[in-house]
Amino acid sequence: MRENRHNSYSDRDHDSSSMHDLIKKEQDYRHKWQDKFIKSNIFTFRLGQVFGLVYNLAVLYVVYTLIQDGEKTLALKIFTANLALIAFAVLVTGVERKILNRKPTRKGRDGKNFKPRNIRNERSRDDRR
Repeated sequence: MRENRHNSYSDRDHDSSSMHDLIKKEQDYRHKWQDKFIKSNIFTFRLGQVFGLVYNLAVLYVVYTLIQDGEKTLALKIFTANLALIAFAVLVTGVERKILNRKPTRKGRDGKNFKPRNIRNERSRDDRR
């Protein structure tokens, strides 16, 4: 009986090497895909920053030329609108990051939200007793 078990395990060892190769191949593919995804996100983020900088420099140049031409009220309106647009973009980006980086809520056995126990507080309660 023990010999049969040993033979079945040795058969698994031969199968596991091919399985291991498949797992390694899949893992390498996934890592390449993740690297490509992260690089494209970083490129998109940097491109957005460059376009934002160019846009704001152009608006500042327009405001400067309007002030030189004597159109101070129009320059103030354009500058204020641009400032409001920047503030809105920063607010939306901050909220988006906060939402995307939030940990998902875990559900307990009863279906209600699960709160992890604070072990430090429980230890301090135990020490008080």
